[in-house]
Amino acid sequence: MQNSNYIKKFKFLETIKDIKYIELSENKIIFNYDTNIVAFIYVPILALFIYEYYLLSKKFPTEYDINNIFMWFPIYFILYFVLLYLAKPCNVLDFENNRIYKSVTIFNIKYSIIKVEEIQTVCNNCYIGIDHKKLDRMGNYEGKKLRVNPRTNQYQQYFVSFLLKNGELIDFINLGMSMDDYQDTVLIAKRLSNIWNIPLYICNDYDYFIPESTKEGYKLKSLPLDQS
Repeated sequence: MQNSNYIKKFKFLETIKDIKYIELSENKIIFNYDTNIVAFIYVPILALFIYEYYLLSKKFPTEYDINNIFMWFPIYFILYFVLLYLAKPCNVLDFENNRIYKSVTIFNIKYSIIKVEEIQTVCNNCYIGIDHKKLDRMGNYEGKKLRVNPRTNQYQQYFVSFLLKNGELIDFINLGMSMDDYQDTVLIAKRLSNIWNIPLYICNDYDYFIPESTKEGYKLKSLPLDQS
């Protein structure tokens, strides 16, 4: 099957790709996320630089003027916000290389790389809770009032997940908090199961999966969400 045919199986994502920050290419699907990763990287490095410069200014006062640090502060802040805009973390489904991984766009850093051969099962998954980063200032989700799941009367988040052969359950794609998002996680899991020939498990919207060790190996166990 050609890579372009892979993407055709995910055409249903076209209607939500701008809302969900999803990028569709011939051989990849990229799910972009907002996070504080830039602060975790940039702020400690800047603090270390200032500290080192301070020590040098004490040791070599003629070569290192401590006041120069403060003169560069506007540039530090401009650089930070440029990185904040460009350095987006994302989760990638890579059909060309048959793997999934996490990445930071501007640095092109790939990490948490998992090959398809390491995956035992693909599934969707559900958890109780609110992803506050996805709410606007009015508390709305994607421009609409956030609603509870009528089956559980709880706010929930919906994922596409992978059970690895070592027993680890990876909740890889956090798609959203609406019932439409639940349905889309089911569709994504079904398509991935078909493309990569991985066994499929479907989670009800009132249950969630956990890994369970058996004599035959690891499998998914379904539990009611009110026990989460």
